[in-house]
Amino acid sequence: MSDSAANVLRPRRVNLTRSSHLSLDPDTETGQRYLVRFVGFDRDRAAKAATEHARVQQMMANLRGKGVYPYPLPESVTIGYFDEDGWHCGRSEYARSLVEMSSVQDALNELQNDLLLRVALVAAAKPNPKPSSAH
Repeated sequence: MSDSAANVLRPRRVNLTRSSHLSLDPDTETGQRYLVRFVGFDRDRAAKAATEHARVQQMMANLRGKGVYPYPLPESVTIGYFDEDGWHCGRSEYARSLVEMSSVQDALNELQNDLLLRVALVAAAKPNPKPSSAH
């Protein structure tokens, strides 16, 4: 097993409510960050309330032919990621609204203070050493 593979965290879950949680998973595309998803978005009343403005904006854009209708709600939404520089909020209106929820803030703070996540992020950011060629 390579050093970088040894430092990859298994997917993790931080419970928010009975119907929702944050999921922390390695980004399979870059390998240098961990994606944070809000899972249970379609069932969580507080999440629906927090994103109401964004959904209304999407409905209005849809009526003008400039966006997709926001229903049905997705089961999960990527709200951002952690990398060696720390937390980065996603760009979507849903992401920004969900991150402002106090339960999500508490969970993100818990993750940000997690030593295993920090070690994994530092390890993922290291460039892979190039094998030396034998002459």
